[in-house]
Amino acid sequence: VPQVPKIASVRMRHGSVLIALAHTGGVGVKAYSVVVQKTGGDDHQEQGHGEESRRDSKASAESRAATFDLPRSNLAVAADGGSGFAELSLPFDAMPLAGQGERHMFQLEATNAGGWSERSKPFESWAVARQ
Repeated sequence: VPQVPKIASVRMRHGSVLIALAHTGGVGVKAYSVVVQKTGGDDHQEQGHGEESRRDSKASAESRAATFDLPRSNLAVAADGGSGFAELSLPFDAMPLAGQGERHMFQLEATNAGGWSERSKPFESWAVARQ
């Protein structure tokens, strides 16, 4: 089983969200799964009742989170020397849109022949929301 990856930082560059990894998950990692969620803002809106409210709630939950399944080949050291760590690249256009006072929380898992690691500790960033 791979070791738990550790996120060092998150930054934007040329339309991509770059997640720097202080720990990549050990040897033999084949792929990563990254979950991005919006946090902050108006998380405590009053909920309605009935089928329409359930549809609105589901659509709201889907627009607040995104999952990215990435091959190991996505992990690279930036040519600009940015963070100094190996980075995973996510498309900015696929990020959940953040409003005023909202930020993004990133968590990831790594997989190898032994299965999936535990999810990394959450890493919150304003970097994506400010773009």
